[in-house]
Amino acid sequence: MRLALLCALLTSTSVLAQSPTGVPRGKNQRTLCGCATSRFLTHGAVTLDATHALSAWLHGETSLSGFANVDGKLVGQSLPMSVQELPVEHAAASGSRLVKVTSTGTGAGLVGLVRPNETSPKDVVTTTFAGPAVDQAAGPPPLLTMLWLAPVEERERKDCGPWTTARLAFELREGSPAVDAFLIRDGRTGEQSLVDARHAGAFGIGRVDVCDHGFALGHTELLEIVPVSSSWGRGEPWVFALDPSGQLDPRRIGAPTSADEDLLDTAFPVPGTPTKPYSMMSVGGMWTLSAAGGLLAGCVGFLFWRFKRRRLETITCSSCHARIPVDVLDEKTDGFFCPVCGAAGIWKAKGRVDVDVTSL
Repeated sequence: MRLALLCALLTSTSVLAQSPTGVPRGKNQRTLCGCATSRFLTHGAVTLDATHALSAWLHGETSLSGFANVDGKLVGQSLPMSVQELPVEHAAASGSRLVKVTSTGTGAGLVGLVRPNETSPKDVVTTTFAGPAVDQAAGPPPLLTMLWLAPVEERERKDCGPWTTARLAFELREGSPAVDAFLIRDGRTGEQSLVDARHAGAFGIGRVDVCDHGFALGHTELLEIVPVSSSWGRGEPWVFALDPSGQLDPRRIGAPTSADEDLLDTAFPVPGTPTKPYSMMSVGGMWTLSAAGGLLAGCVGFLFWRFKRRRLETITCSSCHARIPVDVLDEKTDGFFCPVCGAAGIWKAKGRVDVDVTSL
């Protein structure tokens, strides 16, 4: 199972810096307070064909445009591409959107992120267009073994202002596509917001007005959270009953089939601690295997000792009456002369372990 991914809320707090009108100062608040910015969700050169697309998060008035590299300079050019936004029914107002670029023909060029009032792109992806897109179906959805939601709380940071939010943490099933967004729906009103996973990691799922992004919790009592991949694949919903006052922990009342039952009763995870509960079954299995291994080692040791042991017998020379130790299990020696006087022969009878002494 993949390592648990924790969307941890930034913990620093400070007094809100405001202008006389009560609006946070500065024009680039998104940079100052850590809002998720526009970015491609695919890195490296890509080829767009009938089934493959290029995904990106666009924030504010940032757009996607085509460019060509002419003598080391980026020059705008028309590319055979179409930009589509993930549709969300009953969506709340937001300055962010999840989009994908599909091919409408053949060609090659650079697709760039262009901020408002700028002509040069912030970032570009080398793109080859191999033919018109045919398959518009969404890709595979993220599969979560667990999703935790912390109580609703009020937060405040310099340059970001106050906001109402709830921290979120989740664990991916091994091999699952990454989570790039959360589709959050109010179970009572039906209003929805598509929240950037990076925003959730910095601020929780709540709406931050400076970022113009997030879900406005307000008096929400029933919340549905659906993980979304960059290819627009939607996972199964997780449903929570909330206490808008934040006095009580959210109560999970619905979980998808991909959930790990061993994790459903665990508390909100703390970074650095395992999410898997302590299992007596696993401990018992460890002790059982240890006992079985010890027993097997004992049997092997006994057999080795049994077949490789020595059996010493002390005999008396019939000539000099010296006492001589003899290993009656030593197959390499059938007989020898008395090592004291040399006047008697000592031998072992064939087929038996008796030792006889014969005078010469």
